[in-house]
Amino acid sequence: YNKKDNLKEYLVDPSIYSQVNLKEEDEIVFMSLNLAEQEYSQVEFSEGIDIQLLQDASDSDLYSCFYESFSQSGDRNFLSETDEEREEYFKEHFDKEDQMIDEASVVLVEGTKLIGFTLVKPTHGEGNGHLWIMGVIPVYRGRQLGSKLLHHTIVTLKKQGYKTMSLVVDIANEAALRLYEKHRFVKGWKRITHAWIKELLSV
Repeated sequence: YNKKDNLKEYLVDPSIYSQVNLKEEDEIVFMSLNLAEQEYSQVEFSEGIDIQLLQDASDSDLYSCFYESFSQSGDRNFLSETDEEREEYFKEHFDKEDQMIDEASVVLVEGTKLIGFTLVKPTHGEGNGHLWIMGVIPVYRGRQLGSKLLHHTIVTLKKQGYKTMSLVVDIANEAALRLYEKHRFVKGWKRITHAWIKELLSV
């Protein structure tokens, strides 16, 4: 259900979920950016860091970067999953046969190691580029790489004629939320997901 400001606005009292062992899995917020209102110059990455198309990266390198990036993050959905579920998510969303916006879907490479990535698809409305997922591995954080990746995506989408850009983020992922707000993304709908935890069902 969508997040409400007042418990009385819900058709069903959310407290009922905890009573039947349905735990909150995540609370995501949809955010969007009007690209016509943005003026950005092309971003430059530090010497030694190359930007390449995600399409050209190997699946094994991509998965390693994805896994390492989110293992130390505030993304509750990823952290609650088994490795098998994470692999399934990766196969579904990083399928290179699916349509993606090539110039906006990139990887950062230092030497031979993938250290960050963005995956952007033309979904969630006409003229919109949706940032499905973005990550930077922990040892490279604090160097503005996430901000530069997001900057690159905004510039690329605008240059290609897209009108808007969107994404969703778990509000528990405070670092990501601050980054998107810094780049003027505006909050839209919110959604809470509850799920049964297998251990709690075992008797």
